[in-house]
Parts: sequence; structure tokens; C-alpha cells
Amino acid sequence: MNELKNILQKPGPEWTPSEMARILEFLTDPAQVETWIQRAKDNLRGVKTRQNAENVWEQFRADRLDNVLKNWNPSKRKLPISTYSLIHYVAFCLQRYCWDQSPQPIHPFPEDTSMEFEVSRRHQGIDEAIADIDFVKMLLERLEDEHPLHFRVIHMSIVEEVQDAEIVVELGITKNYFHVLKSRGCQYLREYAKEEGIEP
Repeated sequence: MNELKNILQKPGPEWTPSEMARILEFLTDPAQVETWIQRAKDNLRGVKTRQNAENVWEQFRADRLDNVLKNWNPSKRKLPISTYSLIHYVAFCLQRYCWDQSPQPIHPFPEDTSMEFEVSRRHQGIDEAIADIDFVKMLLERLEDEHPLHFRVIHMSIVEEVQDAEIVVELGITKNYFHVLKSRGCQYLREYAKEEGIEP
């Protein structure tokens, strides 16, 4: 694992062909592939069969994985670099790929979070409200850049659906601080939406 950690200290574009091959070998280990297939299945919209999940994973592996790794940037990882950092990064990219394959717009937030964003196209002279997943992704990316710890809490809790107790242990924070981060993270997202002219 130290070998992998040393590779991950460098941006993807700086990896040698042998280092890229080593990372791909790690990510496509049969046991790890099972994790990717389950991740894809969890994020499919419509019929959630294993075959569909396998197809999506194979498409992601063929179409996106190389570029995802080339875009690896350890300077954007706020916690110590580890193989978990890479797995989390690839899992997030796979999740977004699943969203992109969805036939209908989806929203990563459950109803009880009050994070229902609507996009008003007033510049077109109409009040056409649409669920715009790309807009939500943009808000999440801004949160990751400006408030990475809030982003980790929001992403793990709402998008990945990790149990609160597990997040507290993983991030090394108190339960009260976890709730503060989650609440404030949602507030940041609302503020970002308002800055874009959207009233959530």
C-alpha cells in the first residue's frame, strides 16, 4: 500500500505508464470491482439489476476511468492521501456517471433536507422550473472547493448514505460538530443557489 500512497502523492498527469497500470490494477481487482458494481447498482435509476450495474461499470471503465485518473489532483484532497482517498474520488466520479446515464433528472438529496433546487429561466421570459442535476453538481463542487469538511459531511451523509456514527468516527469529529457541519453545509448550498438567482 505504501507504493500506491507514493504514487497518489503526485497528480495523475505525472504518473508513469507503470504507475498508471499499478493504480488500474488496484482499482480493477476482482474484490474491488464488486464494490464498484454495487455502487453503480445503488445509483441506477429504473431497473436496478446486477446486469445493468455491470454494464454501467464496464462503460465507465472503458469511457471514463483513464480520464478520471488523469484528473487526480492530490492538492484538492483535504485529508491525508491514502488509497481510501482514491476510492472515494473514483466512487464519486462513478456515481456522477450513473447520474449522467439516468433517463430522467435526479436529485441527490432526500426530501427531508429541503434541498429542492429549482431553476427559473427568467431570461427566456418564462418561469419554467426544472430539476437540473448539473446545477446541483456545480453547487456541490463549489462547496468542496470552499468548505471541504462540510462537503465531506454532506456527501457522505446524504449522497453516500453513510450512517452518522460511521462519519463521526471516519472524520474524527464529535456528534454535535457533525450536525453543525451538516446544517451549515446545507445552508452554504442554499446561499450558492441564491447567488445564482435561484430560490431553493
